[in-house]
Amino acid sequence: MPIMTAPVAAPKLPVIEVAAGKTAQVIGKVAQVQGEAWIIRDGQKIVAAKDAPLLKGDEVETAPAAEISLVFADRSTFVLKDRGLIGLDEFSYDPATKTGSESILVAQGAFSFVSGDIAKSAPGAARLATPAMSVGVRGTTGSGDL
Repeated sequence: MPIMTAPVAAPKLPVIEVAAGKTAQVIGKVAQVQGEAWIIRDGQKIVAAKDAPLLKGDEVETAPAAEISLVFADRSTFVLKDRGLIGLDEFSYDPATKTGSESILVAQGAFSFVSGDIAKSAPGAARLATPAMSVGVRGTTGSGDL
């Protein structure tokens, strides 16, 4: 059964300790996982689980026939499927003004997304980058398959 995306309330995103004395801002979280998926952080592969935090610079990977749904601080959602790999290259967001910037690198796999506050704040503020991509966009949603 496919993971459905729907508008959601912005998650409360804490700062977490990623190494001794080193902290990082959480930019989102895993909303749902079907099958096997991983978060790759600082070269370490972490099994992705519901509510696992996402940090700027993380990569997310899915196994064959797997799906993972991500929700970001600006209420945008991203679903990555079967053998997918993305990089969370850039994310900055000010909840008071609902502005910021985000960039996701899609290396491979099928995906879909629903944009959030960042994309609505300014043209070009939210970007998807790929080596080569065919994207279908309807309003504030899109999908592709690499």
